[in-house]
Amino acid sequence: MQKHIKKLCESLEIELPKKAKDKSYLIKIDEDTEVNIWFLDPGFYFHSNLSTFPSEKKEALFIYLMRANLLSQGTGGSRIGMAKEENFLTLSDQIAYEVNYI
Repeated sequence: MQKHIKKLCESLEIELPKKAKDKSYLIKIDEDTEVNIWFLDPGFYFHSNLSTFPSEKKEALFIYLMRANLLSQGTGGSRIGMAKEENFLTLSDQIAYEVNYI
């Protein structure tokens, strides 16, 4: 899987990250976008912050996000959640099988 990380970084023209203590890679795509990737055996798990948590219309947002998460219909199989500190909306996805780079 390290080959995939290297190829991704080359494609995006970004710096190759080092493996963290928890065996994840933090890929900094731009100033505002970071994605954590953990390799599983088999597959991998992605996690990223989407945006800061809005202070207005929270109830309407929660209802909208719950509908998107329902059976993963609005998220393409991913899950939208909230960071532990309740300051960011997050997006995570797990692929539990081997895949090629594409």
